[in-house]
Amino acid sequence: MEMLRKIPLALTLALTFGLATAAHATATLKLLKSFCSDSGCADGETPSGTLITDASHNIYGTTQSGGSHGGGVLFEMLFDPDTSGYRYRKLYDFCDSVSDCADGTTPTNARLVIDTNGTLYGTTAGGGTSGSGVVFKLVPNATKTHYTYSVIYYFCVTFSSCQDGAQPTGGLTYAGQDQGQTYDGVAALYGTTQLGGRSGNGGVVFSLVPPPVGKSLGTQRQLYKFCRLHSHGVCTDGANPGGNITIDKNGILWGTTSAGGRDPQNAGLIYQLTPSVSGPWAETPIYSFCGETDCADGAAPTTGLAVDANGNFYGTTSTGGLGYRKCADTGCGVLFKLTASGATETTLYSFCKLAKCADGGMPEGLVLDPNNNIYGGTNIGGLKHNGNFFKLNGTTMTDIYDIKCVNNVCSNGINPTGSLMLNANDDLFGTFMNAGRNGQGGELFKLSE
Repeated sequence: MEMLRKIPLALTLALTFGLATAAHATATLKLLKSFCSDSGCADGETPSGTLITDASHNIYGTTQSGGSHGGGVLFEMLFDPDTSGYRYRKLYDFCDSVSDCADGTTPTNARLVIDTNGTLYGTTAGGGTSGSGVVFKLVPNATKTHYTYSVIYYFCVTFSSCQDGAQPTGGLTYAGQDQGQTYDGVAALYGTTQLGGRSGNGGVVFSLVPPPVGKSLGTQRQLYKFCRLHSHGVCTDGANPGGNITIDKNGILWGTTSAGGRDPQNAGLIYQLTPSVSGPWAETPIYSFCGETDCADGAAPTTGLAVDANGNFYGTTSTGGLGYRKCADTGCGVLFKLTASGATETTLYSFCKLAKCADGGMPEGLVLDPNNNIYGGTNIGGLKHNGNFFKLNGTTMTDIYDIKCVNNVCSNGINPTGSLMLNANDDLFGTFMNAGRNGQGGELFKLSE
């Protein structure tokens, strides 16, 4: 049974984003890497997803396109402790033309995982032997001067009709990641696919145990195939999962789908998966969005969930909210909270409530600092009308940086993607998918308050 708990709509207005706070940006932005810096964008183009960092403060990420073969790259930003600066290094070019992209292509919104030995794990949305994406690993040598790439799972090959999923786009995670544990390279990885699964093509939540020594492919298991339940043409158990998934301390998995749900608006939901020894995990639709007039509670969550120290979850929707019809007919998105038990879902802030969307709209994913301040970015609005970065501290929402263009030239980049990454010094890092100093290649940046 779906758990529907909602506070009165009037309380969603408790958090106000006044013009005074919106007018005073408090952070500085420094560009670390401008993509597409050489002929043919061999260094990569259009970065997307959420960055990760290792114990030495090196940063890793992917681009959707560019590279020597056009299928995107996996890159590292090497940290120099003497200068506190970063140096770009490309680790892998996707879409090997010799193998007809059997190695994968277009890593999209992917969050990588790194293990204790420095091996990187990730997904691509396309390529592989069926064109439906892969899970890969990139293994360094002892000095980390050379990396060996291999595919450890091909989607839509072993099972007919892509029952194992197709087009993984949300990145990977593992049990303990959200509690600060490091990955051992042996335990199961977890992820989602946008498509595949049942006949409804609603996507899959999967686990993948990496291959043991001497084996090339890992062991994949479909934990849940969406669109199992139907009502009036809508997948009431959800469809098309996306964004990062979260595993709590009890091993229960939490995530979002951008479509489906019990509301006829097909606006997506928050779901919970409870482990099962064999067979599918038990799914519970926790909250279906667009349950209020004009979708005031939000619609289409696409970025997954962040979690605080008490186990409460936070996320965003790309549309809906009280700012409806200002940037889209169905609204400009909300920031919401779900209690650790899943019993209460609350809209904390509706974007684009201010004139000309001065508070920003169409938010991306979230990250929390040790004090439970919530940080995120938006794609439109803000005082410069190109989006902004914000901080929610308790009941105070603050615009900390406005993305700006001059005469339609966006040399710093536009369209932040994924969630910001927070390092040990409380500096924020992220990527702009588009524009920048080299045209449309995108940028990697550091944001400091």
